[in-house]
Amino acid sequence: MKSLLAAAKYNDHAEIIYDGKKYQGSTQSYSCKTWPTYDNMVIIAIPLRAHGQTMYSSLDIVVIDSNDMGIKYRTVRHDLLENEDYSDGDIFIDTAPYQLNSSHLAFGVRINWDAERRLATTLNLFQPKDNGSLTLVMKGLIVDSHYRLSKSNQMCNSEYAVRKSLLHVRKDDSPSGYQDILLTTIASNTTSTEKFNGGSVECINEELETDRRVDTLVYDGEEYKIPPYLYFYDSY
Repeated sequence: MKSLLAAAKYNDHAEIIYDGKKYQGSTQSYSCKTWPTYDNMVIIAIPLRAHGQTMYSSLDIVVIDSNDMGIKYRTVRHDLLENEDYSDGDIFIDTAPYQLNSSHLAFGVRINWDAERRLATTLNLFQPKDNGSLTLVMKGLIVDSHYRLSKSNQMCNSEYAVRKSLLHVRKDDSPSGYQDILLTTIASNTTSTEKFNGGSVECINEELETDRRVDTLVYDGEEYKIPPYLYFYDSY
């Protein structure tokens, strides 16, 4: 991991070997953040592409000890960047306190997607295990999306369908040992119109809420089940 961070100063990519296979890791678009709950822990997410390929298809998620740069937890997922709408560089670490059970705190990796008429952000939750691995306990939850309903040749005058989801981890006991997650999803239409102010044009946004739903996400022994309308890999 030291070599990766050092290579970021000089090269666009560094070679990473995992399970005997060679990958090229992007040293320009990796995401790195200190885990506030553990002062000496740093979470890193690195987009990977298979040797000889041009598109990123895998994601290396690593938790390191900043005292000695040793790897504490790690996983490589080959199923998170498989969509062609992934925009290189738009990966963010989410260190909100996801206390899903009594053993380990989870953290999130958010990925931005850019399609022709739609922007979306997905949340994936990872939980450290005692054996040094990271388990994906939630995959592809759409927490933010903007879909263009109409387009104008003017600077503004566009209409968007916006949907945002907020998570709340419940505190009561669950038979699985994992807390249920309450998911509040708010849908709205946002209309942007022009307002002339002297010699300049200002865009005025008007937002109208169209729907509000509350879902309960339950852990099924492997992962949290996501409603189909909010599962990215089915809806895109």
